Amino acid sequence: MIQVMRDGIHVATINFGWESPEFYQQWMGGELDELMPSLHGATIDVTSPNKVSTHGILAFFHALLDQKWIVIMQNHYNAVKTQLAAPEGTNTTEQDKD
Repeated sequence: MIQVMRDGIHVATINFGWESPEFYQQWMGGELDELMPSLHGATIDVTSPNKVSTHGILAFFHALLDQKWIVIMQNHYNAVKTQLAAPEGTNTTEQDKD
């Protein structure tokens, strides 16, 4: 989830799934019906405050998105998963491994 802020106010929340649609279909355990939002790509989260144009903020997001940012998001996601899986009191950040 990406929180979009403007002047310190949360104006939108974007979900971004970099995996294939087939990955999410398998992950969800079956066919994704038309009521299920797409998990692949950028979408506005159902809890988004929508204080800006949803079409506009998604267009802006896509204009900024490139492979570098996708890798940054993947690395951040993996770092959070690793930290959450670590035993309590363990810090797995790179700087603490020295």
